[in-house]
Amino acid sequence: MFSACRARIEPPVIADLRRSALFVPVGVDRFYAKAAASGADVIVLDLEDSVRREGKGRARGQLDTARRAVHARRLAVRVNADADLIADDIAACAACRADELILPKVGSAEDIAAARRLVARHSGWRPALSILVETLDALRQLPALLRQGGPIASVALGMADLSAQVLLSAPGRTSADDLRWVHGQFLLWAAGSGSTPIGILGDLGNFADTGEFRRAAAAAWRAGYRGTYCIHPGQVAIANAAYAPDHDDLQWAQSVLQAAAQAEQQGRGSAALAGAMVDAPIVRRARRIIDYHEAVHSQGLTGREGPR
Repeated sequence: MFSACRARIEPPVIADLRRSALFVPVGVDRFYAKAAASGADVIVLDLEDSVRREGKGRARGQLDTARRAVHARRLAVRVNADADLIADDIAACAACRADELILPKVGSAEDIAAARRLVARHSGWRPALSILVETLDALRQLPALLRQGGPIASVALGMADLSAQVLLSAPGRTSADDLRWVHGQFLLWAAGSGSTPIGILGDLGNFADTGEFRRAAAAAWRAGYRGTYCIHPGQVAIANAAYAPDHDDLQWAQSVLQAAAQAEQQGRGSAALAGAMVDAPIVRRARRIIDYHEAVHSQGLTGREGPR
């Protein structure tokens, strides 16, 4: 049984690590050096919410300068959803050869198709596309959207917008548990789509409370999220550590694989480890943990947060 299990999972390549994706406003030069030193898996240059409408054109003109200054491993740009802005945004992204576009306020597969048509105007450039789901109507359409929208690198909930639609209480009087049903539906649909689910079970905006961010990120990892957007460089190291297997996970996974190997040598289809059965599904889980850990370290990245 264990031989067949290895054949089915041998070995997945995890190329799309995005434990941390740090937003950086375009045109605010003092943020660039900190972003470059942050260690973020993805740096997101923002042309949308952090840029006033009258400054959009100026920000586009600074996009290439920002790209060179942040020294991103992977560079994404959040463009505007407005029909009168997105074409020029994408043209500027093509000029600086961004690796990825993040499409906000996506409501249908046609929104994604329209962005792909704009990308196709620029020969030799095919960035990845990621999306933000920011309304309840878009959340209801997410299964069809992911099926029909073509390859989507990552998908995230715009919790600030969703909360404004649903909640009628101050932020300090709500918690992630109040909207657990939203996260549950989202993860159910995203997990099987091939897109990386990005999110946190807490308040991303309260960047000064690093303890709460650490708790919320760890909870999100356990729930099935594989990274988070960050709005401050101080959140990056916490996210990198939280969205990856820790020492205890690795120790368990290694013990499982050792127990399975010994059982196979003895001609048995299952094993026992610390009073628990080890069979094919457990081995698959252990192998995925090891693969994820190796993917992080093979790219010269680190899950360490450093001293607290």
